[in-house]
Amino acid sequence: MKKKLYRNQPLKVYVTEKEKEQILKNMEKANAKTITNYVREMALNEGKIKVYHFSELKNALSETGKYVYELNKIGNNINQIAKKVNESDVVAKEEVQYLQIQFEQIKKNYETTFNLLLKELNRVMRSN
Repeated sequence: MKKKLYRNQPLKVYVTEKEKEQILKNMEKANAKTITNYVREMALNEGKIKVYHFSELKNALSETGKYVYELNKIGNNINQIAKKVNESDVVAKEEVQYLQIQFEQIKKNYETTFNLLLKELNRVMRSN
């Protein structure tokens, strides 16, 4: 089965060997990953390459590591409760309530962080 491409219209351009070398040098200077992307960006953006800097976004994403850690802690608590249930069929109501509170707090923090990341991503995209 043939892959359906988003960009499905080929465009051939013939250049000399020297022109190709210069295009490849310029592509390297622009940090373009492929010649196709480089030529497309140059042609569609009036000879300018748009560069997006996601360093601030990457920093914000590192915050999500805290949530992964917290989720792992909750997972460990759940496993301990499951082990108790399997051993004695009894679980303290307080343990379940504690997990519910922890889960709601993590969920709230995750949603807040996610919304901040979306705002930052929109800001970065608009500034370029």
